[in-house]
Amino acid sequence: MLGIYTRLSREDETSNSIKHQIKEGISFAQSEGFNYKIYNEGEGVSGTLKIEDRPVLLDLVSDVRAGKITHIWMRNQNRLARNGKTYHGFISEILKHDVKVYFDDKLIDFRDPKQSLVGSILSSIHAFEAQTQSDQTKKVLKSNASKGIAHGIMPYGYCRDENKKMIIDEEEREVVERIYRMSLSGIGGIKIAEILNEEGVPTRYNKMKHGGTLKIKNRYTNKVTMKKKSEIKWSGKTVHDIIKNKVYYGVRVFGGNEYKVDAIFEKWYWKKVNDNLKKNRNNSGKSVTHKYLLKGLVECSGGRNMYGRTRINKKDNYYTCSGRRYNLCGCKTRSINIDVLEGFIWNMFFIDGELLKLVREYFDRDSKLLNEIEDKITKQLSLIKSLEQEKTRAIQLVMKGVLSEKDVAKEKERVEKSIDEAGVLIYRLKEQRGTFDNSNQLIEQLEIHSKAFKSPPEILEHIRYDLPKPIIQPATSFEDKSAIIKQYVKQIKITSDDELKLYNIRIIFNLPLKPQNFVMNYYKRVPYINSLETMRVLYKSKEWKRNMDKERIEYYENNGLNN
Repeated sequence: MLGIYTRLSREDETSNSIKHQIKEGISFAQSEGFNYKIYNEGEGVSGTLKIEDRPVLLDLVSDVRAGKITHIWMRNQNRLARNGKTYHGFISEILKHDVKVYFDDKLIDFRDPKQSLVGSILSSIHAFEAQTQSDQTKKVLKSNASKGIAHGIMPYGYCRDENKKMIIDEEEREVVERIYRMSLSGIGGIKIAEILNEEGVPTRYNKMKHGGTLKIKNRYTNKVTMKKKSEIKWSGKTVHDIIKNKVYYGVRVFGGNEYKVDAIFEKWYWKKVNDNLKKNRNNSGKSVTHKYLLKGLVECSGGRNMYGRTRINKKDNYYTCSGRRYNLCGCKTRSINIDVLEGFIWNMFFIDGELLKLVREYFDRDSKLLNEIEDKITKQLSLIKSLEQEKTRAIQLVMKGVLSEKDVAKEKERVEKSIDEAGVLIYRLKEQRGTFDNSNQLIEQLEIHSKAFKSPPEILEHIRYDLPKPIIQPATSFEDKSAIIKQYVKQIKITSDDELKLYNIRIIFNLPLKPQNFVMNYYKRVPYINSLETMRVLYKSKEWKRNMDKERIEYYENNGLNN
């Protein structure tokens, strides 16, 4: 049987198309009276790759070894390889199994020293051409990248203008922004992909005009499968890659270098979403028996995530340090009952209005705080200006030949890192200033939320159109509770004291508020809550008091309990 091998690299001309190669191969087989099998490597496959990295060529060699293929046809030698090692490895297999090879319609005798020499020389020439072409292509691509010209498939959210420059695709931008918002709210990548697929949001491949197929290679088995681009769906990995890609804050990485492009987000926001990723690791969308309202927010005294667990008998559920899962740490923070902690956070801040009270008190002092924020912004802007001047001086010294690029590399890296840090701080301060500008709106929103949670249905009906989010029923859903808590609460830090049998609960907000600290007794399912100053806590209207020595109170104060 004749094996017809075809391949097309990115650099090949239209005349070398797969269609033309197959047509010529079949014509040869028919003229010689061969039965044939087509081995199509497909488009975009480089001739410089090894045999094991070209699945179809590997299949052909396997069939040669099995005795299924006795003759091989290729349009010319460079269809086989532009790599000397690949060429000689293939010829070794051919000679070992006495297979005849035709380049076009010419039979090649690799046992003939002259033909073997010619083949080796051609192989070296093809390898040289491939390397030269690759170097030239890299130079052109690097030059184009510096001019903002982009090649290949664009990152989702971007497209090319008439000058082939990379610009933001406004329609896809909305999807990217939504992905970041969902991730920040605690939704995992797999669940986000599931939502996008359910809503029929097209992927990048779905939108390609010419359709076509995508070659997918299993990295473990090397098995290659073909899939229509129109059938490609969103996946957790695609979502994860979008979140991790620097291009969305304006940095395109190409050939190991960074180039500026239009940004969809400020860097501080991109970093905020990426820092939050670890909290979403287990939020895959998998159905679970117990839902954890504070997932991703609770940390132990060692700074590790506390995740929700339910006992096999379903009689108890609790948040516990993630380091205990594999006994990776000696964490001494006691696990805390889920219902108690979640009930306290929800009722204290959203039902009883404690958060609304804190926000009102905070903004009553807004004049002084606003001046402090403005001063901090001015100082950071001044710092950036000073750093930029340092950077300019370093560049000038390199241009004058006083110093080499290597001499200033570390200093340049330090300066750029400091500029980035100052920039992130400025954006956070501006965000904080924006909170002041919208203080009335924030207070109004909290009032509406608080009113909605307490209101019976008949009262809720007349305020439903005032709600800034979908209607929140008195029996608020888990999803609504989770979204609202994460809108206002940034972190819940749990420490415990086995001697006094107390939990210390420190709540840090997404608002510019002072962290709040509370104390809870180990043994009651309803929390004992009050400030540390009096250590008086209530349980079903009964007082519980415990004396604390001065040294212990100082310890709690120094560790943030009253800061």
